[in-house]
Amino acid sequence: MNSNDVERRLEALAAASANPDLPPAILDKLARLEAGNVVMTPLRVQRMPAERRASKRSVRGLMLLGLAATLTLTGGLIYAVATQNKPNPSPTPPVTLGQWQQIHTFSGSPYDQFETVWLSWQNDEIVGVASGHDNFDLFQSCVLQSKDGTDWTCANLPKPADICSTDSCATNLEVAVSNGAWVATGLVPNQGGSPALSPATSVTWTSSDGTTWTEQPSQRLPNYVGADVQYIYSAPPTDLLATRHGFVRGATSTGTPAAGANVLMTSTDGVTWQPARLSAGSLAMSSATLAAGPDGYLAVGTCAGTTGSSNQLCAAHSPDGETWTTSYPAGGATAALGDRLQASGNPAFFDGKWVVSMATHMDFSGTGTMPSDSGYYEALSADGLNWTIQQRSYPTRLENAFSDYGTYYSVISQQGASGLWAISGAESSGNAEPTFPYLPSEAPHTYWSEEGTYWQRIIAGPEGYPLAIVETPTRVLAFIAAYPAGSGPDSYPNVIPTVSVWAASKH
Repeated sequence: MNSNDVERRLEALAAASANPDLPPAILDKLARLEAGNVVMTPLRVQRMPAERRASKRSVRGLMLLGLAATLTLTGGLIYAVATQNKPNPSPTPPVTLGQWQQIHTFSGSPYDQFETVWLSWQNDEIVGVASGHDNFDLFQSCVLQSKDGTDWTCANLPKPADICSTDSCATNLEVAVSNGAWVATGLVPNQGGSPALSPATSVTWTSSDGTTWTEQPSQRLPNYVGADVQYIYSAPPTDLLATRHGFVRGATSTGTPAAGANVLMTSTDGVTWQPARLSAGSLAMSSATLAAGPDGYLAVGTCAGTTGSSNQLCAAHSPDGETWTTSYPAGGATAALGDRLQASGNPAFFDGKWVVSMATHMDFSGTGTMPSDSGYYEALSADGLNWTIQQRSYPTRLENAFSDYGTYYSVISQQGASGLWAISGAESSGNAEPTFPYLPSEAPHTYWSEEGTYWQRIIAGPEGYPLAIVETPTRVLAFIAAYPAGSGPDSYPNVIPTVSVWAASKH
């Protein structure tokens, strides 16, 4: 239970209690009882007049989730009675971070004004994709490479002239490297569309060295969008991964699948792709987002259900990236709950287990009374096939920070050896919105999560606008854009923010 959970719990207990003047010590006791780290014993209460009331900010329009407590006041005694299993305490980061230090600046290079950046650690180096560095073509993208974060190359991906223009081209770009072969994929939206909302064409590039790239027109896939997962608290979907024998890709197909089609596809060289091979009894996927772990690979998305529906939450596990076996992370839930659960982020591997975050998102979209089992859940599995499910509290949402000089958008890393890392302006349990005029907000902070949904603040973040973050074996690196001191977006003459690389050592 983090500080936000405790605060929300204290407020809710005070608001719901028959006596809102309960002493704060009692509320604190109840919060610790809920966390499962205090033995339940009677607590003697001396009634006291005019005690400080808890904050009324609990009227946030949000449902408190997690452990419920039934309170009984008899003869000055209060008891807490659990109504369901207590969630496990939040894990702690396996490493600590030193302070952020600036290690490189792109000023004076062609790359000093990146608009978007995606980073990963693979091939024993930092590999990424960036766009916005070309003054005349903001949709020109390039593949980043660096061994140490101080010396960078960025090789352009050729734009398919028949489907791209200077006003539009591939987004959702990712890169993977396997056995000396390089692959990049992205989504080119249809005219006037967005790959997040409307069908797009999935495009593939290949390279033998990460420097010279060739688009593969024969491997274009129509009617694709980003993976169909509710990414409210987590990183964007991972649609491409390197495997031991090549590559696997996911996403979401919006068209009617042909016989034998599977959005989960594999390739040994990135040039030729085929539907993933399935074990007996396994089902094809219509949507998939990916993760890698020590024992193999996991895809989470939707499969055809037993009634022929295509919206049932499912997972597919493979020890080698070649043959995949499907299972149902929500299979241990009641039928009524399982039918409503959707994935809430990318799958992850932490502490020897696969983790799939889920939620009854459709329950929150209505205005009527929500079922009592509505909320956030977590499925755990040691083998990616057999799952246990537990309810969790409301996630910690990473909020953008708003200021007179613009918006600090949160950035989240791919899963690394220590978990996931993020740089964000603030964390919130509500739906805080900026007011006009925007007021200066707190500077970005660094966060850690074991699976990308529940975040813990670690240290202050670098000053500026975070663009991307990645974990390497020895440190965490981030791309930060910042205006020179004393300037901003309204400066005259116009000033362009400079992109720098910052690093925080792991201990």
